[in-house]
Amino acid sequence: PVNTDADDVSNNLYYDGTKMLFHRQDGEISNIYESQLKGVDWMIPKKMHRNISTKNNEAYASYNHDRYKLYSAREVPGGKSGFDIVVNEVQDFRTMEYGTSQRLNIANTGFNEGPMYLTPDGKTMYFASEGHNSMGGYDIFVMKFVQGQWTKPENLGYPINTQYDDFFFASTANGKFAYIASNRKGGKGAYDIYKVTFWGADKKLMVDNEDYLLASVLNPVQDNTIEAEVEVNKV
Repeated sequence: PVNTDADDVSNNLYYDGTKMLFHRQDGEISNIYESQLKGVDWMIPKKMHRNISTKNNEAYASYNHDRYKLYSAREVPGGKSGFDIVVNEVQDFRTMEYGTSQRLNIANTGFNEGPMYLTPDGKTMYFASEGHNSMGGYDIFVMKFVQGQWTKPENLGYPINTQYDDFFFASTANGKFAYIASNRKGGKGAYDIYKVTFWGADKKLMVDNEDYLLASVLNPVQDNTIEAEVEVNKV
């Protein structure tokens, strides 16, 4: 029951895989819907709360780690500034009543923002934007949640971002891999899915017991480190 004759675009899976957010075309506007997994079947989607699915165009919704907040992209009335990222906080979990939308001003520009993705710990947000210091089209930016507020967005840079459109960032649970959509040169069609591997920060050399700098010839330093044996047990 998730798919209809209209456009149904998956936005975000909750971290336990039991809830899915997507936006659907409702006549002349798009709204946010949610479907829940019961056993092996997805239930009939429900339009999100009136403060989330409004009379404006909404798309690209994303859960927060504890479900107290829901982020989405909403078209600015008048159509001059594209989509802005907004956040709604849950007022009552029993009725799933949401408060009014608040714009995430530090992320928004005069161009389109969204989609967005939040890590399971709620401390990092990745989002796409045509603004800020974009390399071209949509780029993916990252923000950190520090002392109760989001830091200034940073461009993830090349090779994740290119002069083409790069968006729809989704990370694996361990943070080592991510998947993005891009229409960059060399793809098989319009937008293709690419896998990103994060190597982490550069590793510093801790011990060097073979090579010496020329400057140490006059005052040599001998390293008598003997590495301990490593026993390997194979099962």
